[in-house]
Amino acid sequence: MCYAVTKRTNDNGTERITMTDIAKMAGVSVATVSRVINDSPGVSDENRKRISKLIEELGYQPNFTARNLVRQSTRTIAVINMQTLGQLHAQPASGRMLQGIESVLTSNGYRCTILSRDEFAQDMSELRLIKGGSVDGILLNGAKLNDPLALELTQRNFPFVIIGRAIGLVNSHYVDIDNVFGAYSAVESLVRLGHRRIAHVCGSQQTNLGVERLEGYRRALLEAGLAYNESLVIDAGLTRKEVYTSVRRFFENIAQEERPTAVFTFNDFFAIPVIRALLDLGLQVPRDVSVIGFDDDEASQYLNPPLASVRAPISEMGMKAAEMLLKLIQGKQIDSRQVILQTRVIERDSLGSPSPPA
Repeated sequence: MCYAVTKRTNDNGTERITMTDIAKMAGVSVATVSRVINDSPGVSDENRKRISKLIEELGYQPNFTARNLVRQSTRTIAVINMQTLGQLHAQPASGRMLQGIESVLTSNGYRCTILSRDEFAQDMSELRLIKGGSVDGILLNGAKLNDPLALELTQRNFPFVIIGRAIGLVNSHYVDIDNVFGAYSAVESLVRLGHRRIAHVCGSQQTNLGVERLEGYRRALLEAGLAYNESLVIDAGLTRKEVYTSVRRFFENIAQEERPTAVFTFNDFFAIPVIRALLDLGLQVPRDVSVIGFDDDEASQYLNPPLASVRAPISEMGMKAAEMLLKLIQGKQIDSRQVILQTRVIERDSLGSPSPPA
């Protein structure tokens, strides 16, 4: 594998550093620099350290277009997910995101392979997908704070795009929805209806998604002059069974005068067991408790009552992430490294004003 070595200029007119420049400064051959970039054997530790330092200091970026000219493209993209494949297929929002990705890749002659982070972790020590040239790029669906996989891909100059916000990763390419504003809008709609005790069934706080939606919930309460009460935040788990059990236990153990009159759920996937738990306790939606979700899954409008939700352009998010990755692979100009898509509240019959105290 090799890269272009002809000097060119960047879009801003500045001179682009090439492998030839790196080789001259390090006093080695271009082939040696190439081996370091691709983490190939046959380079002494001393040379590897010196070349790596020069690459970092000079901000050298490989020419992906030239690379693809000298090796046969696989026309395959890997989609690496935070969720297990079982969890991924169970949630409608994930399906919409994958449909968006697939539509762009298929129309451009690419295909995708879907892996969970657990599956990919087994390969992390050798990164066979990357080193072996099995894929042309990676879509990283979800990222952790200072995500080690994203950092590894950055260091290897391998084309990748994160679906979701990249916290702690400087200059990463990502596409996300405005989760903070979406959650804020959901809670604001409840406040506007007169609700003052609003619970939140939160997502995992190990993910950016869970953290951001909790922050939007908290921010809306504080701006409405309402205290943020951690006892009203329900960490319900990952499965619908866990959500049902947690929410039922919460409402069984809370005094009636302290009972929330509304619940904002992390997503519509959680909202279904939340409503079931409330009904099984003899509580009516929205007469006793209003419920609003997030993602606006297609099935939400067919529930009884139809579920209010935050509509998020999830399919579009997958499409834009795939489009950005293909531009990276092809060496095309990208207008913005970070794309944030907007959300809006869809009000349905699961919302109502709180009933007056008995």
